[in-house]
Amino acid sequence: MSTDPWYPFWSHLNFEFAELALKTALNREQVNQSLRLIKSIHSTREEFTLSKYNDLQSTWEAASHCMTTFKKEVVHVKEVKEHSGKPWFANFKNTVWHKSFRKLLQMVEKESETGCWVKCWDGVTHCFFLVILILSADYEEQAVMALICSIKSNFPCPVCLIPHDHILEFPDQCMLWTSENVLKVLQEAHSQDTTEKKDQILIQQGLHDVDFGDHLWAELLRILDKARCQAMVKVEKNFSKMPHWHTLNHFDKALSISYTDGQKLEDLSKVVVFASLKLHMAHTLVAGQEALSMFNILMKNVARQILDIDHLKAASELIWCRVSNYDAYLSNMQTNVQNSAGSDTDEVKQEDFFHVRLGSSVKEPLLLEAIEQRSMIDKVFM
Repeated sequence: MSTDPWYPFWSHLNFEFAELALKTALNREQVNQSLRLIKSIHSTREEFTLSKYNDLQSTWEAASHCMTTFKKEVVHVKEVKEHSGKPWFANFKNTVWHKSFRKLLQMVEKESETGCWVKCWDGVTHCFFLVILILSADYEEQAVMALICSIKSNFPCPVCLIPHDHILEFPDQCMLWTSENVLKVLQEAHSQDTTEKKDQILIQQGLHDVDFGDHLWAELLRILDKARCQAMVKVEKNFSKMPHWHTLNHFDKALSISYTDGQKLEDLSKVVVFASLKLHMAHTLVAGQEALSMFNILMKNVARQILDIDHLKAASELIWCRVSNYDAYLSNMQTNVQNSAGSDTDEVKQEDFFHVRLGSSVKEPLLLEAIEQRSMIDKVFM
């Protein structure tokens, strides 16, 4: 067993790095990156000039000028505090967001029309026309946009056609959820001569060719019928509150009328999602319960994690105490060697730390008379 005070660490430097990673709570990726940087500094000829915190801060300060600095813009919106938490307040927040974003659009409005000349890193000047593409939606809304059945579907990703069983593998190539790709699949399915072949193609892509009036609308009515009356009233009100649009039928009593007109069923399919979006389905409730259970499990493990960290910190303090004693031992030994008259420091052998040896440190034989003469001035023998 090693007698080094930093044992079981291989070296003093290894222990200092491990303690720094512990104190700063570095995760695995951060530790690996730090180790790669240290090895790079040691093995390459690249110059590393940072020596203290101020050097790092001044470098970041210089680098900050490479980007446009923050500019404050005032957005004037009338706020009524008594409406906080009510639907009106949600509209107020939407107004703030839209007006703020309009400020950003105004800054690039001219460049989006006439272009902007920019000198690139290769020294060539190019003309760029700015285009801002925005899609702000949570997973539930993206699932609706992509026409998928959320997490319980065979293809739950709203971006690509990755199978549910391979969602954690992240393949390099996967067909994207685009209207062009979906239309190609539908055209291929409709070209088949049998319904079985058609359904097989659609199932492979997580699609199902259904009629809104006979399937989806009937399914919604069935769900609302099993739900509480309050839910049905809420959906009915949402239908009536939908804005009036040109060439789009408006429905004041959508749930209490049977429809046979294909145009009205088509218009219903365009607004039914927004009218019933706040409803929780059975699978969303199950997902919420699973998330709550996982949260409780994580909370139960917090105490153990804290205890593990405290234990490592205590071990770190012990090792540092041993290292401090070791440094003091080396310092005292060096002082004794320097104070010894006529001693050759190159011939002094460093003893193992915390190792006790019995015997005299005198290498040359001495006469009893010489020992007696030395004892006369040694307080131990007086």
